[in-house]
Amino acid sequence: MKNRLFKYIYLQKFYAFSLMLLTLNLLIFSNREIPAQKSENPPVTNLSSRSFTTISAIPLEIPDGDANGTNFLFNVSGINGIVNHVEISFGFNPAHTWSGDIKAVLTSPNNASHTLVDRVGETIVGGAGDSSDLAGPYTFSDQGGDLWQSATSVGSEAVIPAGFYRTTSGGSADFTNMDPIFAGHSLNLNNNGFQGLEAQLANGTWRLNVSDNGEGDTGTVNFAELTITYSLATAANVSLGGRVMTERGVIRNATVMLIGGNLTEPLYAKTNDFGAYNFTELAPNQIYVVSVISKKYRFSQPNIVMELQNDVSDVNFVADE
Repeated sequence: MKNRLFKYIYLQKFYAFSLMLLTLNLLIFSNREIPAQKSENPPVTNLSSRSFTTISAIPLEIPDGDANGTNFLFNVSGINGIVNHVEISFGFNPAHTWSGDIKAVLTSPNNASHTLVDRVGETIVGGAGDSSDLAGPYTFSDQGGDLWQSATSVGSEAVIPAGFYRTTSGGSADFTNMDPIFAGHSLNLNNNGFQGLEAQLANGTWRLNVSDNGEGDTGTVNFAELTITYSLATAANVSLGGRVMTERGVIRNATVMLIGGNLTEPLYAKTNDFGAYNFTELAPNQIYVVSVISKKYRFSQPNIVMELQNDVSDVNFVADE
């Protein structure tokens, strides 16, 4: 009998002690900050393109045997993102005989430059280059065909077909990359060219220089157009959360309402067992109003107005005692 009584008293004390520990853990956890859930959506990148025809007077004959060439200017404006891709197109009418004479270079407003074509077929210094003709229009970018191969395929004194071609530099048929020069960060053509060119560097005067580096053959540029593709990243969605509480503990099942921003209707959330609430997938850089609704408690500050730029987890409401 005594043993049974002792075991009963011992178990009662053990259960009471366990209950006390559980209550203490709950109180400690309830006072911890509940982090807001972060959006897993990555930034969305939108691409946009703008084309600009030359402001230079055309048609314009390219001076024969003059390495200084002729400049065709483009007034670029309205680029409000990072340069992603650059294309430059130009054509000849009348056609320019002997493609091996022609060199063309594109230069951006911050003086980054990239050679588009440099004397097709000339593999040694002082060589004559290819005898095919240029008419076009020809579009040069980092996606396209082989201009040297096309020149060889059509044969002497035939016109190289219009189309998209990769860029090459002097003395070689090897492709070069233009975008890295003009795209990427602050106006850098693809090696480290124009890709990444920031808006303040992309907007301005671009220059296409076309020169005739041999004698006896001429042609006239009758078309020139520059196309710039740029990206503008939109910020990822953010979250807003917090807790509803009194000075002595948390308030469960309280209603929290969110309005404002680009919401078309209010959002509602109920506080959990730890008094926490959370709203996710909210547009950043917007002004929101967060309100707490409770029949049992009164709040001296039931509404909070804030501009939400990043994830926030401490928009708390404390009830009056």
